[in-house]
Amino acid sequence: TFAPRPQICFIYQKRAVFWLGICFIPFYVRINDIKKEDKRIHKMNDYIARFRVNDFEKQELKEHIREVQKLAAAMGKRVDLRRTVSSKELHSDKKATLENTLSLVGLLHDFGKYSIKFQRFIHEEWRRAKEGIESKRQSGIDHGVYGAKYIYDLSGKYGPNGRIVGELLANVICYHHGGLPDAEDFNGDSPLLMRLQDENRLTDYEQVKVAFFKDLQITEQEIEQLFKESIEEIKLLILKSSTGSEEKNKRKNDANFMPNLFIKLIYSMLIDADRLSSMCYETGEDFASYEKAQDEIQMTWKVYKQKFEEYLSGLQKKSETLEDTSKKRVNAIRQRISEECFEAGRKESGIYTLTVPTGGGKTLSSMRYALEHSERTNKERIIFVLPYTTIIEQNAKVIREVLGENCDLLEHHSNAT
Repeated sequence: TFAPRPQICFIYQKRAVFWLGICFIPFYVRINDIKKEDKRIHKMNDYIARFRVNDFEKQELKEHIREVQKLAAAMGKRVDLRRTVSSKELHSDKKATLENTLSLVGLLHDFGKYSIKFQRFIHEEWRRAKEGIESKRQSGIDHGVYGAKYIYDLSGKYGPNGRIVGELLANVICYHHGGLPDAEDFNGDSPLLMRLQDENRLTDYEQVKVAFFKDLQITEQEIEQLFKESIEEIKLLILKSSTGSEEKNKRKNDANFMPNLFIKLIYSMLIDADRLSSMCYETGEDFASYEKAQDEIQMTWKVYKQKFEEYLSGLQKKSETLEDTSKKRVNAIRQRISEECFEAGRKESGIYTLTVPTGGGKTLSSMRYALEHSERTNKERIIFVLPYTTIIEQNAKVIREVLGENCDLLEHHSNAT
């Protein structure tokens, strides 16, 4: 009576194996496809940063990294550290900018996108887009932590100063997509170190490092040299503030606050460079045109200075034809104020005041100073900060009258359209 049971059980087992096979085969094939794709990416160095949705063109990861590095370094080069230290600490002929620091963070910011997990995701998104499948998926890959780990580990070789610099740069790299935290939380823990010590985030770190150096064709010695130069730059800006006997109490406060300002400074520069590179690729604009634009700034100042001087010359001629002696006297005072502002534009960068009564020509005089100073000191922007929108509009109207309606003037206030 019990004989059929083994037979029935056997049939059930066969069916189970059959259905398990049906379910398992596609999964097995998919795993094999993924492995083949991973090998292809490594073999062909097909590492990409993004793709354009309109034509599915891929941007090479190394191209994006180099663009960001170049633009970030250019921004850092314009930070003049000589104004932050005394003449005793810096010879006049010594290079003192943040060029190497920004070059370094630009180079390492997308280090983690060489993770095969990220590359698998971005290539899959590219295929889905080509097939017309709308996707709003997030990669879930913490790619910022890879470059942060690399620079933090490297910094351990350079003593206390190196460790301070390493932690500052690691914060910027790790959180360059947002969420920059405090150095410590309420429990006294470092969010950065907790992130770096999370092994689940860095399971393929060594593979990522190999791919990064191979694709960019650089050596660890080159990055190490950049880091050493970065230490020297940051010492001028931050670490020097905590040493020295002169003005020790005042500079001790500076030393406590300066790292916060420094992180925000290079953080914003890195994000600006990163987004500009991405924007250029998405819109099809030539990234090189932005580099060229930096070189054209000096020519712009020359053109605007010429227009300004021609306008002032016209005012002077009109003043000479006036019959009203009181108006002539006022115009002569305005002219003298204008000349003094022009001469002041040749001084070193610093904080200056212009105290002139209403009607004394402050708008034109201060603009004349700004144009002269900007050309001489390679400044990129002239910024007017004023307390009322009506005064902003009034000043903007005057400057457009002088430089032309299509000049490079941007009004930023609630009435601007």
